[in-house]
Amino acid sequence: MRQTRINPRDAAQGNFLLQKLLEANGERLNQLELKVGASSFDSENKTPLAATPKPASIAFSATSGSGRFVIRVTNPEYVGRGNTRKTPILHHIQFSPSPTFSKGIVEFPISTQTYYHVPVEDVGGTPGTPMEGYFRIRSSRDGQNFNNFQQSAKLTA
Repeated sequence: MRQTRINPRDAAQGNFLLQKLLEANGERLNQLELKVGASSFDSENKTPLAATPKPASIAFSATSGSGRFVIRVTNPEYVGRGNTRKTPILHHIQFSPSPTFSKGIVEFPISTQTYYHVPVEDVGGTPGTPMEGYFRIRSSRDGQNFNNFQQSAKLTA
């Protein structure tokens, strides 16, 4: 699917008033897209819908024997990294028992949620049995274009 801008002169087919209206609407759309960090969508060329956000501040923790992991995400505007548009930021979180994320990956739904209590059974563990693993997170404004993953150290719950 390709959604691109039309040429106002071609679209107006000689109608001067329509051409001016299309030009004005195109300029207004340009201003709005610039303000929100978006652009026209072109799936053939993978045009980004929005720039990736600056990294959030992440705190991953677990208490050995607690049976749960805790994830705290602080969005960039609250740690001085910007998000001047106050655009909702989507987070993509994964868990793996492997530091290379080469096996046993558990995907969490992409969400604006910023606080998680994760019982070991939600990531393949057995209640009452200690579990070790790693979390990683990346963020996006549009759910398609993400910044780089940030990974936790090894955690034991």
